[in-house]
Amino acid sequence: MSELDCKADSKTNGPSASGRILIVDSEQSICELLAYNLDNEGFDIDIAGTTDEAIANDLRRYRLIIIDAAVPGSMLGLDFVRSAKSDPETGHIPIVLCTALDSEEDIVAGLNAGADDYITKPFSLRVMIARLRSILRRHTMGGIPITADTILTFGSMQADLVARAITIGGNPVALTRTEYDILVLFMRNVNRTFNRNEIYAAAWPPDAVVSERAIDTNISRIRKKIGADIGAHIVNRSGFGYGLME
Repeated sequence: MSELDCKADSKTNGPSASGRILIVDSEQSICELLAYNLDNEGFDIDIAGTTDEAIANDLRRYRLIIIDAAVPGSMLGLDFVRSAKSDPETGHIPIVLCTALDSEEDIVAGLNAGADDYITKPFSLRVMIARLRSILRRHTMGGIPITADTILTFGSMQADLVARAITIGGNPVALTRTEYDILVLFMRNVNRTFNRNEIYAAAWPPDAVVSERAIDTNISRIRKKIGADIGAHIVNRSGFGYGLME
């Protein structure tokens, strides 16, 4: 089946209720397998065989992106993840790396690049679908009205829990999913500290492979992205952990 044939398998009768997923992979068999099964899950599917084809799409319209870390193109799969996650308009979109690169270093690099999950090939289709559903549940708060309960405020910084977006003075802040989840944990619990296990549980999937320095690295990036004035309020109290302090 050609790439065009693979694309033709996706729904064409207007947008689905579930949304649209982009699959970026040069392996036709993977495209066919995922497109067919995700179509049955109610999603519209687009296929790109290279990162260049992926970038040519309007990424803002996707609910989820699945990409091979080794997919060909002018940028590597990891660079695509970093680029999408650093853009305020696409940083909230969950991205799953699905690749044959299965060393611990590869997995850590993928997660540190901003990927929301890392699935190695060959994979169990049932496990893949279950993990995609889990990711989408974490990123969806459909039907919840925007109220004071869904907007968190700390000084000039706001977290919109429906849009999963952070703004400072009305300007968007580009955060990865992990950075966002850590910051929201702190904003929900101002003046409370969290130990490493609590932060891991709030910001990473249960089966994620995370380096010992991952929390420090992510918080360092958060401080840099939100600026020195607000970043100074994220403190590390020795023996207690990290927290956002007034």
